[in-house]
Amino acid sequence: MDRAMLWLEDGSFRYRSDAPFIFYHISFSIKGGEVLALLGRNGVGKSTLLSCPMGFSPLVLQGIEKYSQI
Repeated sequence: MDRAMLWLEDGSFRYRSDAPFIFYHISFSIKGGEVLALLGRNGVGKSTLLSCPMGFSPLVLQGIEKYSQI
């Protein structure tokens, strides 16, 4: 399967407009059958990174796309 199931392009996130960015200009795509592992210490933004493309956290972005069957 070639189509990306989740695609994020040039996304940035911060909790408040006056706060520093947690992540800045990040891009990734995940295709069907692929496995993504996010590794890092507590509090570095792993859950936040995954919640943004799903719409649970606000995201400043250029592009985001979710395949309709997710």
